[in-house]
Amino acid sequence: MSFRAIRAWVVRSLRDLGLNIAGFLLTFVGAGVLIALFRSALEKLLAWGGIWPAFVFVLVSAAMWAMLFGLVRRKHLQNPEGKVLPLSAAGFLLGAALVWVYIFAAVSYTLSRLGTVEYAAQRPEDLLYQLTDAYAWSLNEALGGVSQTIQTNFCSELLPRFGR
Repeated sequence: MSFRAIRAWVVRSLRDLGLNIAGFLLTFVGAGVLIALFRSALEKLLAWGGIWPAFVFVLVSAAMWAMLFGLVRRKHLQNPEGKVLPLSAAGFLLGAALVWVYIFAAVSYTLSRLGTVEYAAQRPEDLLYQLTDAYAWSLNEALGGVSQTIQTNFCSELLPRFGR
């Protein structure tokens, strides 16, 4: 193997490493910014007393996120040679999953505020945060990161009772 071949391999590897890390951070931080904006808008609507507008906002946000999620193609996660960058793909998938966690928590929260679903929360003003935590633990369990007992004990206080 010549020096030029080794040098080209090292440059290509460092470029891919940089693209991987930058792709992960960009997609994951981007999802975090979307989550913060979504949550702020939801809390602002609820502070103004608009439960129905908040519910509509959550549903429209879910539809828009599903549409945006569908626009991402394989080519958006590839390096110049066409190889999929694993950290970029992982950052995108984890970030997208966390956005869905917040959307599901917001749907559940607005439904509870509308009186459609009841949750046994210790403090009703913290219900949105508790639902977010419960959905995040459920996602973690789906990924296989937590034992069933921990997830069941943590989420048992938030089991819904439908109807009144």
